This record gives sequence, structure tokens and C-alpha cells, in this order.
Amino acid sequence: MQRMKTSELVQLEIAVKRLASNSTFYHSLQEELLKIASGHHGEKNTDYYLQYTPDHMTHLKDIRLFDGIQHFQVDSLLTSDSHLTIIDVKNHKGKLIFDFDNQQLIRDYKGQKDYYTDPFIQVEHHKLQLTRWLHHHNFPQVPIEPYIIISNPQTVLKTHGRDAHGYKNRIIRAKRLPHLLNKLPYRQKPVAWNSEERERFHQLVQKKNTPFTVSVVKKHGLIMSDFVWGVECPSCGTIGMERRRDHWRCRCGRKSSDAHLQLLQEYAVLFGSEITNAVFRKIARLSSAKVARTLLVQCCEHNTKHSKARIYCISK
Repeated sequence: MQRMKTSELVQLEIAVKRLASNSTFYHSLQEELLKIASGHHGEKNTDYYLQYTPDHMTHLKDIRLFDGIQHFQVDSLLTSDSHLTIIDVKNHKGKLIFDFDNQQLIRDYKGQKDYYTDPFIQVEHHKLQLTRWLHHHNFPQVPIEPYIIISNPQTVLKTHGRDAHGYKNRIIRAKRLPHLLNKLPYRQKPVAWNSEERERFHQLVQKKNTPFTVSVVKKHGLIMSDFVWGVECPSCGTIGMERRRDHWRCRCGRKSSDAHLQLLQEYAVLFGSEITNAVFRKIARLSSAKVARTLLVQCCEHNTKHSKARIYCISK
């Protein structure tokens, strides 16, 4: 199954597209979008190589579980009957220096150095949390092996300091993953759980998985007037198609009967699925309440409130 974009990434893509470039929020949201999009791209690139996962292993993506104290998220989790493998993906550009003495990761890119907490601190904590989760749900304890995967093939890797825990061997380029996973016959490792326990684990993980949800609008204190509204041309991407008698028309000459559907979907992603005639007229730049009502009735479910108070539910 293909890795899907997170809700936060989809919201950011729409928000940045709809924000005016001179908005006070534009650059901070654009930076956040680039960061999250880069992470998603790195995970998808790693997924390509994880297609070569040995038959005895199963690949679970974007897992977020509650360990009894707090939630934890794993980019990829590989399961077998002998061990679990935590995959944490990094997609940084430039040079990465793993400083084991100071437990930090340094990125050197275009003359600027950025400092991060050592990612092995995070994956080791995820290992502890996953162990707690297994115990809470009465699974036999199984060895858990964490790895840091570098998805960008042009990233320069360096290490510094005393590697007391053997972490250097757990920093792997994405392209080496198939070799890593296939280099030792899995039968050499003792079986930790049987096929029934492993299947129960897969089913329970899917059941208990709770994807992270956040409202970008609420997080950044955005309001409707912060956005540039209008129907987007499906051909040239210009925002502000004009409504003619039975279609939308762009200055590029493109006509469309349903270009407003994308606008409604984008509004729903940012502000929720409920919308009124007045709000729709504002975001679609319509002057006629009758035209707005006709378009909403065609594509939305609405409640029983009367006339101007009627609320339409945008269908997904």
C-alpha cells in the first residue's frame, strides 16, 4: 500500500497555495511545508527499497500507538517471527555529522550548521515505548532493532566521538536496506512468537493506530480573510475563474462545469465540511445566492435548517 500524505501535509499544501505571498504567515508556513514534505519524500523513497523486504517480513507504515503514558510514532515497522525492526528516516541535504560524544546530530548545509538531538535517543525511546505496548497487550517480548535510514543518496555522512553503543552500524543508506534485511537467513534467529501471535499483533496495531491530527488553521491562528479565495483553473492554475451562465471560465480560455468542487474540498480540509451559502459565495466570488444554492445542492448534503441558516455538508 502506498504511503499517504498526512493530514497536516495536505493542509499545509493548501494553506501555502492560498495564502498571499506577502502574508505575515506565508514564510513560516512555507518553511514548515518544505520540512514536512521533505520528510514524506524521504519516507516514500525508502519505501521503494522496502519493496524488497524478504518474504518472511511484513512492512507496517506510519504507526502511532499509545504506550500507556504518551503516543509514539514510527515511520516504518518491519515484523518477523524473530524480531521487530524500527525504521526512522532522515532526508537531510548537505553533510550530517553524528556526534556521539555530545549526543547530537549536526547538519552542515550551504555554510549553515543546524543542531538536532541525536536521533538514536529518539529511536531508543521508541524501542522502550514499543516494548511497553507489547507488554500491555500480553505479547511475548521480542528483540527490537532500531535503524536510522538516510534517504537522500547525496547526503555526506560523518561520525564523531566514541561510539559506545555501536550506533554507526545502524546508520544505513536507503539503497542498502535490501542487502541489510537479506544478508542473514532469518532461521538463524530463534523464533520469538508464532504465526498466530504475529497476526494478532498486525491486527491490533491497525486497530490501535491513531494518526496524528492537527488543525493548521488553529495552530497558526489563521482566519478566512488570510487566504486568497476563488475558483482555481484546472488548466493554468489561476485563482479567480468567473461564473458564466452554466460554467466557469478562466482568462486563459478554459471552461469548466465543476471547477468549484476542488475549492469546496480545499475549504473543507482547512475549515471543516460544513458551509453556508454566504460563505460559499465569498470563497467562490459569486454574487448570486441562487446560483450558489444550485451548485451547493448539486454536490452537498444539507441539514433541515431553513433558508439563510441552511448549512451544507461538503461531500468527500
